[in-house]
Amino acid sequence: MGAISDSKIKEEIDLCTKKLNQITGNKIELFRAPYGDYNGNVLRIAKNQGLYTIQWDVDSMDTKVKDDMAESFRC
Repeated sequence: MGAISDSKIKEEIDLCTKKLNQITGNKIELFRAPYGDYNGNVLRIAKNQGLYTIQWDVDSMDTKVKDDMAESFRC
């Protein structure tokens, strides 16, 4: 996400948080940039949208999931 424009960052965060809210019925408060790729702009935009940015150090193996299964989890 660190290499895209601010407007695209906001658009992608909006899209995913709205979709997750639709699915879960819960207010989305946490954000993790895809693949952990972020910069100061990403952090600022997420914070301005009321999100707390998190990271983790465990490999999610999301790049190893079969394409058809991975597609069902995309926002």
